[in-house]
Amino acid sequence: MQPASLLLAPLLAWQGARARRDIPRLTAADGHEGACPGPGGAADGPPLRLMVLGDSVAAGFGVAHNDDGLAGRVGRLLARHTGGEVRWRVAARGGATVRYTLDNPVRQCRDPLNGWEPDAVVVSPGVNELMRPGSLGRWRRALRVLMSDLRARLGDEVPVAFCGLPPVHEFPVLPQPLRTVLGLRARQLDRVLVKVAREYGIHHVPLPMEAMAADRPAFFAEDGFHPSAAGYQVAAEALAEVLSPGFRAGDR
Repeated sequence: MQPASLLLAPLLAWQGARARRDIPRLTAADGHEGACPGPGGAADGPPLRLMVLGDSVAAGFGVAHNDDGLAGRVGRLLARHTGGEVRWRVAARGGATVRYTLDNPVRQCRDPLNGWEPDAVVVSPGVNELMRPGSLGRWRRALRVLMSDLRARLGDEVPVAFCGLPPVHEFPVLPQPLRTVLGLRARQLDRVLVKVAREYGIHHVPLPMEAMAADRPAFFAEDGFHPSAAGYQVAAEALAEVLSPGFRAGDR
């Protein structure tokens, strides 16, 4: 923690506790799997499979069903880009950290019993890391373990995209100075995420700030923290753009 943050620690702790009390509590979206047909409707060959792992953003907090969350929206865009059917699955939980994602959702990436394994993976690594004490070195080590495990399970050919840490300094629901302090921490964590993702050949996809700034109230769900359906669409467009070149229906 920076010296200024140490001086502000009592105020920040109070603001954090008050924010947790006052921010509406949302729940995970319904639907842990679904299908998005290609543009023609009929499937030409085997479906492509998308896995979405991680925290409350991956779990679709802010929308009623994951059709309108990250999984469904990325799936529809990939189906449009590739021309083939996309089937998606979600393995995520609100409050998840990198350690939880490694110990739980990552293990669900491959389902040998049903012969299911993903052709592309999206990981939301956890804004919850902002609230945990710890050094940037520990965050770096945890990410490396997570990325090594993903590559060991899936191989190097499966495209993987990590959602960048959100611009917390822009979240209207958080009071000042808590918003600024958490925003600075988010940028620090995100810089580490960029570097480690590059080491492992994994995409890092930042949230398009311009789209959020254009209509901030529409971007957020009722809690002012998680994305709305429109917010998930913005994030999905950025993710689909980097995933679709390695996720071609004609290659299967």
